[in-house]
Amino acid sequence: MKPVALRGTLIVLAHMIVLLGHGMAHSHLRIEPSPWQRAFILVVIFAAPGIAAPVLWTPWQKSGVVLLGLSLAGSLVFGLYYHFLAAGVDSVFNPIHTRWDVGFRLTAGLLALVEITGCAWCSGFWQSIGNSGFTKKKS
Repeated sequence: MKPVALRGTLIVLAHMIVLLGHGMAHSHLRIEPSPWQRAFILVVIFAAPGIAAPVLWTPWQKSGVVLLGLSLAGSLVFGLYYHFLAAGVDSVFNPIHTRWDVGFRLTAGLLALVEITGCAWCSGFWQSIGNSGFTKKKS
C-alpha cells in the first residue's frame, strides 16, 4: 500500500465524518449559510478533499497532496473565522440552548483539529521531498 495515499485518505475520511456531524448540527439548529458560503462549503470543504483522496492513489499523488492541503487550509480559515472569531449564529460562543449545542461546538472544534492535522501532514509531505516536485530532472 502507498503510505502517503493511505494517510491522506484517512485524513479525508475523518474530515468527512466530522463534517457530516457538523452539518447535522447546523441543520437541526437552523443555521443556514449564505449563497456564497454554501458554494464555498460545497466546492472547497466537501468536493476538493473528495477529489484529492482518489488522486492520492494515482501517479499524480503530489497534485492530490496539494489539492488536499489547499482545501484543508481554506476550510480551516473559513471555520476559524465563522466559528471562533465572527459574531453571529455560526459562532460557538453564541448562546444556544438546545440538545444540539454541544454537538455543534464539539464538531466545530474537531473540524479545526482535523484541518490543522491535515495541513501539517501535507506540509510535512512537501518538506520531506524538498522542491523535487517542482524541478525538472536533468537528462
